[in-house]
Amino acid sequence: MAVNKLLGLAVVVPALAILVLPEPVQYVAGIDPLYWPMKAAVVGATEGVGISFVAHLALGAVSLGALAVALARRFDATA
Repeated sequence: MAVNKLLGLAVVVPALAILVLPEPVQYVAGIDPLYWPMKAAVVGATEGVGISFVAHLALGAVSLGALAVALARRFDATA
């Protein structure tokens, strides 16, 4: 149950950042990979699908990939 509560924060923090913080400060929440698809959904709903929408999705893929590589390196037995 504690793990479930902790994982819930991974969704709540980006959502609160998008709702409460002004645009330039929101990008600090970009450390959390779930921020980028949430931001893309907000941008897509408000501005439509365009360059900004695709850019947010691409940044999400890059941040998720970077975290996956970091995790793989951490558990690599040969390094």
